[in-house]
Amino acid sequence: MRISQLVCAALMLVLAPAPRAGHLDLFAYDASRPPGSQVLSRQNPPGMTVHEITYSGAGDQPVTALLLVPPGPGPFAGMLFMHGAPGTRRDLLQYAEQVVARGVVALLPDAPFARNEPDEARQVPLSFTLADREHQLRYIIDLRRGLDLLTNRTDVDPSRLGCMGFSYGATMGALLAGVEPRLKACALVVGGAGVVSYHTGEDGVPGSALRDLAPARRQAWVEAMQPLEPVHFVGQARAELLLQNGRADPLVKSSDAARLHSAAGARATVEWYETGHAFPREARASQLRWLSERLALDVSP
Repeated sequence: MRISQLVCAALMLVLAPAPRAGHLDLFAYDASRPPGSQVLSRQNPPGMTVHEITYSGAGDQPVTALLLVPPGPGPFAGMLFMHGAPGTRRDLLQYAEQVVARGVVALLPDAPFARNEPDEARQVPLSFTLADREHQLRYIIDLRRGLDLLTNRTDVDPSRLGCMGFSYGATMGALLAGVEPRLKACALVVGGAGVVSYHTGEDGVPGSALRDLAPARRQAWVEAMQPLEPVHFVGQARAELLLQNGRADPLVKSSDAARLHSAAGARATVEWYETGHAFPREARASQLRWLSERLALDVSP
């Protein structure tokens, strides 16, 4: 049950000072190159066409994704959907279908750890090596290329771009929002301040996954990942943000979520729920209302 809605996340006075702004050039790419795509398969469930595709992401590497297209010429809003960790592009399919019914072309890309891997590999989204930095940089550029793919479509209105992320996808969505000026609205569910914040306690003490590392390896990983934490970027977002978190979430602690809320500032609408990591129906309904208002979606379905 929702117990509060704070229009301005900056009112949360119990948090640490806001972090310094991140460097946007970390996520630069050649936007002049078209994000070439290939359709692998196509299905036609009621009310939409679902394409299994690949498109060119960071370094022209293929990104596996689902592309959901409503019937008609548009113009439609365009949205990215970012899944959790572990997870795959299919995890948010049911929710994306609800949004597509309101007039959205939806792109659901796999995160780097979810591509062409056996099921057991998907259970380990972080290796706690320097490869994690490259994967996070790659993922954000992949998402930006996904926006290129959407805006290159004649049925997408480039002034109505949004995103929705869950858990890890919400955390990365906060980072993307701070980097990508084309986004207008992002709904981010049970996201946190970043992967370093997630693996440390409120007092900065490493959690079990980091404690198990040799000190030199732990320090190298933290130093590599800390500059990429979403809290350094989300305050630069031009998009409006909806941040939904659960006070009883055992995975994304309320203190971790609150750091993200504070860094997001006045462009964020914050909703707290008395729930854990799974969210109640009323939270989904709130997301749909919020997105519909900001992306001018069809509210009749």
